[in-house]
Amino acid sequence: MGLYDRGGVSVESWVEIRDDVSLRCEIGELNNLATLHFGHKSEFALTVDRPLLTKIAAAAAQAITDLEATDEGDEN
Repeated sequence: MGLYDRGGVSVESWVEIRDDVSLRCEIGELNNLATLHFGHKSEFALTVDRPLLTKIAAAAAQAITDLEATDEGDEN
């Protein structure tokens, strides 16, 4: 999914985060949203609803499992 899509032109982007970047979360109980803040002064934020947060968490868990399997394969 692109950030901008119009007239056959799709603009896409990605974010890479180093290990030493601050990360915190904030929940909005009234609107059932979670906001993940990245950076010392929360320079970047990602706000998602509960179903999307669940999908992101499941994808992250799968990525961890896949990376661990790769690590185990390197030991042989």
